[in-house]
Amino acid sequence: MNGKRRLFVSLILVSLIMLTGCWDYRDIEETSANIGLALDLGDTETGEVRIEGEKPVINATLQIMDPKQPSSGEGTIDYENTTITGNTLGKMAVEVALFNRGPLIGQHLKITLIGEELAKRMNFRNMLGYLFRGPYVRLSSTILCTKGKAGKFLEGEEKGQGNELPAFKILSIADNTKYSLRILEPVTYGRAGRFLASNQSFLLPCIAKKNNEIVLEDAAVISGRNKKMIGYMNSEDIAGVNWITGKKGGGVLNVYDEDQAIFAVRIFNMSSKIKPRVEGDKISFDVHVKTEGYLTEDWIEEDDATDPKFLERLEQKAEEKIVHQMRSALYKMQKIYQADVAGFGDALRIHDNKLWHRIKNEWEEKWFADVPIRIKVDLNLRDYGVKTKDE
Repeated sequence: MNGKRRLFVSLILVSLIMLTGCWDYRDIEETSANIGLALDLGDTETGEVRIEGEKPVINATLQIMDPKQPSSGEGTIDYENTTITGNTLGKMAVEVALFNRGPLIGQHLKITLIGEELAKRMNFRNMLGYLFRGPYVRLSSTILCTKGKAGKFLEGEEKGQGNELPAFKILSIADNTKYSLRILEPVTYGRAGRFLASNQSFLLPCIAKKNNEIVLEDAAVISGRNKKMIGYMNSEDIAGVNWITGKKGGGVLNVYDEDQAIFAVRIFNMSSKIKPRVEGDKISFDVHVKTEGYLTEDWIEEDDATDPKFLERLEQKAEEKIVHQMRSALYKMQKIYQADVAGFGDALRIHDNKLWHRIKNEWEEKWFADVPIRIKVDLNLRDYGVKTKDE
């Protein structure tokens, strides 16, 4: 009987523990999720922007999602933007508790926008150190640069024009990499942290406002030396970088032939291999791009798409266009910015680790700026649709 009683009491105790539920639960109505963050260079009390050498002041705009359940029973998602000013993100995160109802959850942060003036003047590693170090932001959260004040991009449309959250809209635009050769792969906190920790330059996609619409435009060059923005690369340069790195996805390549008639190639497969060559202290690279596509459109008269010679001519013209885009990107990387944003240093590190450790501190300025880079492109047009020469 004693054994049965002990078993019975144990079952009762276990049942009581299970019935207590989640002791640390939070009602969703009492929480606020931070889904968007915009960082700008702050102003002094007199309205002047603080310059380099003074205490850094950051304006942080937080887009806070506030779930509500109206009496009609239909769930809606409301949000509010709150702007605070401080010297560090850690201090500002604490100060949010002074005016925000309920705890602020940062694990739902989808997008971080950095204004161009702040990006030019402040070290990224220092500026985002609080978010890199703590468990407040997921490493998959995306970072973008903005042309103009970042906080303006979190302002939504007028009431009655839909309920799309600005942070979600921006994220959906940034994720359209597979549709265009001129869109970079999103830079997440995980990728940015690796670049900054290894003193590696990288490109940060930018957004701008055109006719009150948010569009992807250009990319900010973030220097691995000072961790600041040092300039922009335009859409053609971005396409060149994507060819060099072998971006996954695709897009459409518009090309002109000898008579300035245009044709378009839809790219559906691309790969690239960067091969270092080391002879003593002489370093060079071979970049071999392989890609496949199909002819989606052409305005070329008196030609037959079923003619192999015609397709070979188009392939050659398309290859020349790709090489031109790559050369344009390399010129800016080597001669204008001296910033290796395409991973040539990584390829050299893997190829000759001993040499890399000897030159890595001077790689971009002394070596990469003058290193010879040879390019080879192989394009295969696999399909041409149904158009043939007119009878």
